[in-house]
Amino acid sequence: MSQPPTPERTSRIPDLVRSFRLEDLLTARQHSRDFTFYRSDYLLVRVKLFALLFGVATPLWLPVDMWLLPPESLAAMGGLRALTGFLFLLLALVGTRRRSLARARTALVGLIVIPALFYLASRIILGEEAMQGALVGYTFLPFVLLAGGALFPLTFLEGGGILVVVYLSVLAVGWHAGTLFTLPFLGTLWLLVLLSGIALWAQSAQLHMLLGLYRQATRDPLTGLFNRRALFRQGEAELARARRQGAPVSLLLLDIDRFKRINDHWGHRVGDAVLRHLADILQREFRAGDLPGRYGGEEFVVLAMGADYDGATALAERIRLAVADSPAPVPEGSLPYSVSIGVGSGRADEPLEELLQRADEALLQAKEAGRDRVVALAGTSSAPAPGWAADLSPSGGNG
Repeated sequence: MSQPPTPERTSRIPDLVRSFRLEDLLTARQHSRDFTFYRSDYLLVRVKLFALLFGVATPLWLPVDMWLLPPESLAAMGGLRALTGFLFLLLALVGTRRRSLARARTALVGLIVIPALFYLASRIILGEEAMQGALVGYTFLPFVLLAGGALFPLTFLEGGGILVVVYLSVLAVGWHAGTLFTLPFLGTLWLLVLLSGIALWAQSAQLHMLLGLYRQATRDPLTGLFNRRALFRQGEAELARARRQGAPVSLLLLDIDRFKRINDHWGHRVGDAVLRHLADILQREFRAGDLPGRYGGEEFVVLAMGADYDGATALAERIRLAVADSPAPVPEGSLPYSVSIGVGSGRADEPLEELLQRADEALLQAKEAGRDRVVALAGTSSAPAPGWAADLSPSGGNG
């Protein structure tokens, strides 16, 4: 084992901690598809529950309006409450069977826009003189919207979108009433700014917590890759997408050669360093849309979406060469090792278990042929020929 001059380079922040980035809280662009679907479902459920609550509660306030409002405003406010309640119920009851982040954001915008328009219309109907005494509660609606928005796990950009809607409604009321530059209106804006900061902090804190819970449930704590359960759950969703698009799919099954010997001779600390090193290579080499994960022990899986026989075989060989050319940094220095890779190529309409079984058979052939190599098996409709196996043996290796 060689001794590099800087072995301290092997110290690393745990992946679950390192995976938290400010960008995760700023925008959803770098969120995984699985987490995006999970958060979308979470947002839609909350939006619908709040919409149902407001849809029922808004018309029920009519008796209070009948007691407090002047007669000339009662009919208009009654119609406004009926329309607002109907829109809330429509938002709550309209189905969203195919859930996505775009649909969740649209529903959330509706949950904010409906009461914002109600606030604007009510202020126009009642006028400034009526907004005194017992009716002053109508002026609190923007603050209620900010407080309600704090109950959702949102990025800073998504939370900023809610603020834009609220501020536009408040500014429109001030413009209509001619009070934009009065001291009371500026005081209202100042209070809104303070509450906006609190709301953004609460939204990002909820998102941070949700990301942490998701990663603890779906990520392997040692490597930071998908754990087996999450990998195959997400894999089924990706296969369904590939079926609709008619795209090919392949599965790579990787095994570290003689890993038990590494653990027995160097200890589990070195073995863990080798596992993390291979995980880093997989994260570096996989393409957008691929799903790498830890299958168990020293075995890893890469679900290569859109990769046919040739593409998956080339990807597997690239990973094998990257491992061969890059010894694992370990506490004592660096340790060369090798991997055997089985590739199962097939159609997206095949069950995931069949792809895994094909890759497992190919991996067994790679092991029996001497290790440190790629063996690929094609399905009945995959190139180059039914049941044909390709053995990409290295020109040299550690066996």
